[in-house]
Amino acid sequence: MDKVKHYEYLIVGGGITGAGVYRDLVLHNKKTLLIDKKDFMSQTSSQSSKMLHGGIRYLEHLEFSLVQEALHEKNTWKELAPDFTEELEFFIPIYKNSPHSFWKLYAGVKLYDSLSMFRNRPSGKLTKGQLLKKFPHLNSKGLIGAITYHDVIIDDKNFGKAIIESVSESHQAHTLESTEIIKISEESPFTITLKNEKQFTITADEVIFCTGPFTDKVMKKLEFSWKPKILPSKGSHLILDKNKIDCPNPVVIQEKNRIIFLIPHNDFVLLGTTELKLSPGDNFFDLDISEIEKKYLIKNFKHYFPRLEIENAIINQTAGVRPLVIKEGISENQAPGAASRQHLIFHPRNNCSILIGGKYTTFRKMAADVVSQIFSKRQEIYYPHLSLKPIHKSKS
Repeated sequence: MDKVKHYEYLIVGGGITGAGVYRDLVLHNKKTLLIDKKDFMSQTSSQSSKMLHGGIRYLEHLEFSLVQEALHEKNTWKELAPDFTEELEFFIPIYKNSPHSFWKLYAGVKLYDSLSMFRNRPSGKLTKGQLLKKFPHLNSKGLIGAITYHDVIIDDKNFGKAIIESVSESHQAHTLESTEIIKISEESPFTITLKNEKQFTITADEVIFCTGPFTDKVMKKLEFSWKPKILPSKGSHLILDKNKIDCPNPVVIQEKNRIIFLIPHNDFVLLGTTELKLSPGDNFFDLDISEIEKKYLIKNFKHYFPRLEIENAIINQTAGVRPLVIKEGISENQAPGAASRQHLIFHPRNNCSILIGGKYTTFRKMAADVVSQIFSKRQEIYYPHLSLKPIHKSKS
């Protein structure tokens, strides 16, 4: 065995983006190493709203291309990973004082269907009576009715792990958890120092950073020439006891500036999310919900379900940092809403790529963009159909 192991590709970051890049490269028969400082899928990618969705709220900002791309990916994974995905009907109750009118939202869900190329199950509308029959605990005061549309729910953590494990039998595929990048040389082939129980060295022709909200911190530690681009935004959820919260279908709670989802899963009901701006110097690992966020979610839940005792139904919580990105670099006075949900690729050094931004739903497209870009530079053929290989749960 060689004293210093060589890889064609090193991927730093084992969240859903890194998992997608890793799978795409291994399916192209590239000798690839995936590492993560913590466990794979242990941070942002397991703290999501556990949906594959088009982002219906982005229609208000006229981000049609983003929504169309995400809808395509949502419906693609619905077909490729039926063991992990479930399409549900989402209900948006409309009140007299709701931020958006009944007919505006009805037009929005019909546009949502059309942007999916009608791969979505059809949207619809309900009268007040029909809605209260389905959700008898819903606040009836000022209630007009509801708009419905369809999206997919998912077990984000286990799906991400399955993406990695789907290529684990390849002799070209290698993964290391609890492994941190310590140092990297200026030029390719890169000499890279890694550390887990001990410190060791590898070499790699290409390095791809998929470090999400941690990117600015990683670049600073590795002494890259890099202007900070991450606008860290914390998102938290409450996990509710399904026996205490009667929720047959997902409900979209319209808050003044954003929307909150109430989503039933097999063993729990998920309520979230928040959007709280963080400071770049904050610790982003293993976060917990704050009291401010908790009160915010409880308050909005009670507006819609005043008779349900949510405080006694809370069994857990999750919190993570969104990888929101500002292309030209951030300034202190920017709010999370100023950041794009589109993904971006940067090249701070030759043969070194940084993939940031985007959404959980679009990870396959993000991976395809960075891998095909690298292949084009190296005059190699990229085969987009390879990432369309189905994913199934292990039978063991």
